[in-house]
Amino acid sequence: MCVIQLLLHTHAWYSYNWWLCLHLLLSIKSTTVTSEAAIFSRVLEPEKPMLSPDAARSILALDFTPEDREYMNALAAKARTGTLTRDEDETLENYLRVGDLLAIMQSKARRTLQDDSPPR
Repeated sequence: MCVIQLLLHTHAWYSYNWWLCLHLLLSIKSTTVTSEAAIFSRVLEPEKPMLSPDAARSILALDFTPEDREYMNALAAKARTGTLTRDEDETLENYLRVGDLLAIMQSKARRTLQDDSPPR
């Protein structure tokens, strides 16, 4: 069973912290060196801050719409039952890739704000 199916079968998708679950899923998925997200991550170098604080806060505010979340949950439910059509599977993969790229950008934004904060 692939990681996506495992997380979908464990109902992680529905948890209150679904973004955390999605981030975990995408982090595992992005370990493939040639995946779009892995390449994009190397281009962005999330560990190196280079955003202004305002830009970082704007990136952190980005999120899926409630309608998109509802649709992703519906697709996840169908994936758990094995009833996704080919088009729906492709759509779910697209959502995962977008979420992966968003997680990479937000990681960079958090690092920027963390490095920009005064020492305690």
